[in-house]
Amino acid sequence: APSVVNIYSTKVKREPGRMHQAPLLRYFFGEQPPQPELETSLGSGVILGSEGYLLTNNHIIAETEGIKVVLADGRDVAVSLVGSDADTDIAVLKIEDARHLPTAPLGDSGKIRVGDVVLAIGNPFGLDYTLTSGLVSALDRSLTEENGTTIESNFISTNDFEPHNKIIVSMR
Repeated sequence: APSVVNIYSTKVKREPGRMHQAPLLRYFFGEQPPQPELETSLGSGVILGSEGYLLTNNHIIAETEGIKVVLADGRDVAVSLVGSDADTDIAVLKIEDARHLPTAPLGDSGKIRVGDVVLAIGNPFGLDYTLTSGLVSALDRSLTEENGTTIESNFISTNDFEPHNKIIVSMR
């Protein structure tokens, strides 16, 4: 849990003003320029390694204007984007000042077996350090695009105990 962080990102969306979307209002007031609207996103990530690398989901940080990371002890830390991949929904951030960071130990994915219990700690809806559990349901899963192209073929698939959720958690 100490290595799990909260990630807050912001992006500016430009959409037509809501008041002027109705045809009658457009008739009287004309077309209005897009109005900037600030959209915030909330997610979580995990610190991996003493160099300050942080793993999160791409959809949390994609096309953002700013990223704020808050550690479990309440510290705000500056981060930079190292890389991201929309297809696998993975992003890597780097904490600029990597001193005194709690890190999650990496396991050996070669030792995972179908039926193993897995745990995930996250930040759904701003509820800090929510824990969920599930089971490894398959190994070496493929991720295929709509056109049939295989993106990756060595994912670990899990099912949590809520029947509507199916999560791909890691690559081997």
